[in-house]
Amino acid sequence: MICCHGFGGDASIANSVRKGFPYHLVAFNFPTHGNLVSTLPPEKFTFGTPEELRPLLLQMRHCAVDAKAEKLHLYGFSAGGGAIVNALALLNSGRFSEEIKAWGISESDRKEILHALQRGSVVLDCPLKSI
Repeated sequence: MICCHGFGGDASIANSVRKGFPYHLVAFNFPTHGNLVSTLPPEKFTFGTPEELRPLLLQMRHCAVDAKAEKLHLYGFSAGGGAIVNALALLNSGRFSEEIKAWGISESDRKEILHALQRGSVVLDCPLKSI
């Protein structure tokens, strides 16, 4: 299960999610995370951009393609839930396909990720996408 933290959070969200989940947990930081939300000027935030989704998509690729996970589960808290929805839209729409390819995610990788997601589950906990 890949854990996506909320706005102002960080990868430590996995410590909270760990209780009650029978899956291996993977956590990461979005580009704008933790204390950065208090110190960065708002125009520097990646919130709501394709660049925000890059670490999530790369984690999905690592799990589904490199590690060959048959199922991919996603947990998103608050803005992390919004990022999951946006990532699913990117994977299914073909928008920003050149950027995704530049990040090292091929068309066959995209299909493998989607296949693993279809077998897995998505948990959106208090999803939020605007600040």
